[in-house]
Amino acid sequence: RQCVYMLASGSAHTLPLRALLRGVRLRACRRLLSSTSGAASAARSIVPEAPWYLRRPVRVFRVAVLGFTLYQTGKAAGHTEALQDPDGMVKTLVKAILESQHVSSRGAKPEAHGADSPLQVHVKAVGERVLAATRAWVAHETARLEAELEAAKARGEYLGDLRDHLRDLRAGAERIAGEWTWLVTNSEGVNAFVSPYCPRHVFVHEGLLHALTPTEDELAFLIAHELSHVVFAHGERQLEHTAIAATGSSS
Repeated sequence: RQCVYMLASGSAHTLPLRALLRGVRLRACRRLLSSTSGAASAARSIVPEAPWYLRRPVRVFRVAVLGFTLYQTGKAAGHTEALQDPDGMVKTLVKAILESQHVSSRGAKPEAHGADSPLQVHVKAVGERVLAATRAWVAHETARLEAELEAAKARGEYLGDLRDHLRDLRAGAERIAGEWTWLVTNSEGVNAFVSPYCPRHVFVHEGLLHALTPTEDELAFLIAHELSHVVFAHGERQLEHTAIAATGSSS
């Protein structure tokens, strides 16, 4: 009766999480609940001891749930902060990314070129043209897949792959929508990249422009490559894989 009361009142609901955080196993949880007078049999039915072949999968599942919960909590907090001060949040993200990717043999601090910098003007002009072409391609592919989907429906064919591809393209169209920022950094690294942490930003290292001296077509190719990561959500998927790998190693 007391166990039922604990479950109904919510006090027992927090017990597994506390036990997980303190490293207490299911057996200890069972003993803790069974210590309540008259609740031994009910406690065993509520928190049974897992067979030996299920203990590791159970631990992995518990760690995964905890990791997902913490991720969602941090994501919600980040959304709240971004809504309260969106410009400040973007500046903080850009600063952190510049620092993490910075390479300098002279000890220069990481910074982005000004809007009037010739390199900045050139990269932005090429980037805007590539972005427009990318949006046009996504729109064309979306229309083509929609037509293929309707034709496949009429023939009674399997639609799963077409639907998945169409869903991914529509999501990609949303990711490349809006206003974009093109940043040339003073890093000596030979690199250009996008980051899932800072959407609608393309970073180009000054070192790449000096070392390779790309033509306009070559620079367009580099930027198109980075935009393809955005369209097909490569950065988000890499984050998911990293989180899963970290969860598995921590178990």
